[in-house]
This record gives sequence, structure tokens and C-alpha cells, in this order.
Amino acid sequence: MAFCKNCGSQLKPGAKFCETCGALAEEEKPVQPVGAAPGYVPPYQSTGYMAPPAMTGGSKKFGLPAIILACALVVVLVGGIIGIVSLSGTVSDLREENTQLVADKNRLTSDLNAANSNILRLNNDLVAANSEIGELTGDLNEATGTINDLNSDLAQANSELATASSNLNAANATIADLNEENAELAADKSELAADLTEANDTILALNSIVDIMDYTYSEIVAFIDMRFGWSEEDAKQFVTPYDETVGDLVDWLVYPFDSNDWTRAWKDMKDMYSWVRSNIEYSYDSPLPVLPLDLLEGGSIDWFREFWQYPVETIYWETGDCEDQSLLLTSMIKNYGEGETYAYCVGISNGESGHMAVFMFVEGGNLVIFDPTGAYFTNTWGEVNTGVPVEQEINNWLNWWSADMPGAEIFMLFDDEDYWEFDGNDDFFDWFFG
Repeated sequence: MAFCKNCGSQLKPGAKFCETCGALAEEEKPVQPVGAAPGYVPPYQSTGYMAPPAMTGGSKKFGLPAIILACALVVVLVGGIIGIVSLSGTVSDLREENTQLVADKNRLTSDLNAANSNILRLNNDLVAANSEIGELTGDLNEATGTINDLNSDLAQANSELATASSNLNAANATIADLNEENAELAADKSELAADLTEANDTILALNSIVDIMDYTYSEIVAFIDMRFGWSEEDAKQFVTPYDETVGDLVDWLVYPFDSNDWTRAWKDMKDMYSWVRSNIEYSYDSPLPVLPLDLLEGGSIDWFREFWQYPVETIYWETGDCEDQSLLLTSMIKNYGEGETYAYCVGISNGESGHMAVFMFVEGGNLVIFDPTGAYFTNTWGEVNTGVPVEQEINNWLNWWSADMPGAEIFMLFDDEDYWEFDGNDDFFDWFFG
């Protein structure tokens, strides 16, 4: 067992240095016996001794073994001497080597101390480095966590991006479809624009037709309404003393009017009354439609049994009811007198039916009535009586109609120039006497 000669620590077998202090370990040399070096055989040396000759007979002999032994002893003795001489040189060499080894040991010890100092410094640096490494490791772990979070966010973002990309692809596909539909719609729009232009042209044409129809319809409505004689202007236009046909008829029937011969004049007017009664056949009016004012708006259509004829129409058709015959006779009398014979159409009604005749006012507040369809005129023994007061003659005439029109009263009076409406007989008398 070997120990360090510097610190006394136990050395491991075969160790070159002490693990405790780093000193060079001295190699333990084995102790050799004094004598010849191992394996050394000394050379044979002759001593001048000659061996005795072999004994013959009974004498004692040493033989070959004794010779070999003697030689061996000589060899050993010589080797020992040589070994001692050689060992003396070896010890001297070992001392020099030991001195060198001690110097090397001291140098190595200094190097080792320097190395240990470096190692301590390096250990301190290593500790500081390990501390920094620890901090860096913490930072790295934190950064790794952040990276992991970022990776997670990135993965989520990639997922969202993939979804968005898918949505974008779907949107692009939809846009492509919409573009295709838009192209189709554009084509349809062009066709519709052409159709619309054509439709507008058609609408314009139809509007023109509708305007014409509406105008024509308005004229028809006005014409039909005018034939009812409901308004002042409608009623007045049916008295036509200046109509050529009316004038020809008057000229054919009677002599020209003479303002100085009223006896003749009243006879002529009675003749005109008689002609109307004899030549114009009574006929009931056919129902006429009361049309709505606006054709496009529509509305109900009512029917009214009334149709006023112009005198020329009554002459031509040779038929007419009470107002037609009264309108003709009034026109004939006014044409005959050339402005000096005043005749008016008068209307009476009891709220259910109506009638028309001719009034002629005479000086002194008197009245002559000609009623062709009622077969009535103001007369005495078949001649015109111009001396009957207005109120008396009206009562006479209304009594004439009392069976057919009980309670009838005057509601209108007109010619081609004037028109009046009344709320009954009292209103008429107030007007006349006022």
C-alpha cells in the first residue's frame, strides 16, 4: 500500500499524482538481493586448477554434478559483484532523476495551483454563468411560454385564416355566380329596356287613344246630359227661333207678322198651335243612361226616361212628347213675331211626374197658355182669350191637369234668352207680381 509523501494521503495503485494535493507520487521500487543481477550469468574464468583424474578401482569420485555446482557458484559470485557495481551506478542515476522529479513536481505543483486558481475562477465564472443561465433559462421558459401562447394564437389564427380563406373562396364563388347573374340581369335589363321603350310607345299611343276616348266620352256624357235639359244652358239651347227649318215652317203656315193687327196675330199663333197638335204625334221618351262623369273611374249607370229634342228634330221626326212640342211651338211663335211676340216654356211637376206648355204674357197682367199635348189653350168659344189674369189662368190650367197630376206646381220658366227656377206657385206669383 502506497501513501503520498507530501500530505500522507493514501494513493491508488498505479497513481502518478496525489488526488488530494496533486503532488507527484514516488514510484516504489522493489528491493533486490545483493548478488548477481537477475538473469545475469558471469563468464567462465579459468583458475589453473586442474581436476584430478578419475579414480579407478575403489577410490571416491565427485563427478559432473559437482563440477556444474562449482561453476554455478562462481557465476553467481561474479554476477553479484557485477550487480553491486551496476546497482551503485543505478542509485546515482535514480538520485538525479529524483531531483529532476522533485523539480518537476514543484513546477507541476505551481502549475496545479495556478490551474486550481483558474479552476476556482472558472468555477466562480461557472456559478455566475449558471446563474445567468438560470435567469436566461427562466427568460427562455417565459419566452417559450409566450412562444407557445403565440403558437396557440397562431394556430387559432391559422384556423381562422383557413376558415376565412374558405369563406373567401365561397364568397368568390358567390361573387362569380353573382357576376354571372349580373351579366344575365344586364342582358335581361337590355331586353326589358327595349320592351319598356316599346311599352312606353304603346302606352303613349294608348294614352292618346284614351284621351280621344275620354274626350269623346265627355262629349257623349255632355250630349246625353244636355238632352235632359237639367241646366239653364241646356234648357235655353232647345228654344231655336232662328232655326232655318223653323222659319220655313212658320212662313209656310201663316202670313208675316203685323204688329198693327194683333187679332190676326193671335189667330196665326192659334193656327201654329193647331198644326203642332195635328202633325206632331205624341211619343214617350226612351230611357237614356245617366253616365258617370269619368269613364276610367267608372261608376253606376242610371236610366232616365227623358230626351229633349231640338225643334228641327221634332219637325223631321213628326213625333215628340210635351216638352218637344212646347219647345217647337215656343220657337215658332218667337220666330213669327220677330222679337215682338214673347213666348216661354213653362214646366210643372208634382214630384212624381212633370209636364211642359207655353206661356205668353199679355199686357194688363193677363196670360195666354198654349198646351199642345194637353189639348188646352186659353180661349173663349174656340178663340184665343187674352183677357184672363195670370193667377186665374194658371189655376184654370192646373185644374185641367189635376186628375193626372194632382198638386202640380210651377218650377221653371225659360226661352232662348232667359231662365228662372221656382219653388212652387207662390214663388212664381211673387216673382211675377214683384
